[in-house]
Order: sequence, then C-alpha cells, then structure tokens
Amino acid sequence: MTTKQTTQARDEANVTFPSGQTATISMRIPAEQAYLLQFYADRMNSSTGKILNSILEDVLPTFRKGAPPQVTIRIPQVYHAMENADLLYPVNTADLKERILSRGPGAKNK
Repeated sequence: MTTKQTTQARDEANVTFPSGQTATISMRIPAEQAYLLQFYADRMNSSTGKILNSILEDVLPTFRKGAPPQVTIRIPQVYHAMENADLLYPVNTADLKERILSRGPGAKNK
C-alpha cells in the first residue's frame, strides 16, 4: 500500500454520523456463536445488538493509528457482576437452541 493509499484509507475511516443514528446489518456466524451470544443476552435481559455494540465500542478504537493494541472488553465484567448479585435471568436452553437453528437460510425446520 502506498503512502497515498494509506492516508486515503485512514481518512475514509474518520467519518462522523449524527448522534444516535443507527444502521441495520445482517451477518452469518457459526450456530454455536449465535447461541452463546443470544444466551448471554437473554441471561442479562439485554439484546444481541447491545452486546455486540458494547464489544465493538471496546475493540474498534484500537484500529486507530497510535492506539495501543490492548483491548479491555467490559461486557464480561458486567455479566460477572450481575452473576455475583444474582441478577441473571434463567434461560430455557432447549428452546434457545431450537430458535437459533430455525432462523434464516438453511434453517433446520425449513
């Protein structure tokens, strides 16, 4: 990559959006990861979007030039604090597995 291309790529990453503006994305991930993501979201009475957003807020800044490559993910700390305070919700794991496997293209029940 040339210096010009590197500068252009860095400039393209520095885009701002109005506060609170959101975008919808769709992605395919392994079923086990989808299950675990939904499991922890359900246990915390949250959503997968909020969990992923929190992780991205922790990770993406490390891509900036000069940023240290170390990442501290906050969401497990919140989960363990909720666990220690007995604030986690029960999850029907059989039902959750069925929901995960019955979504989208290639779903088990389609």
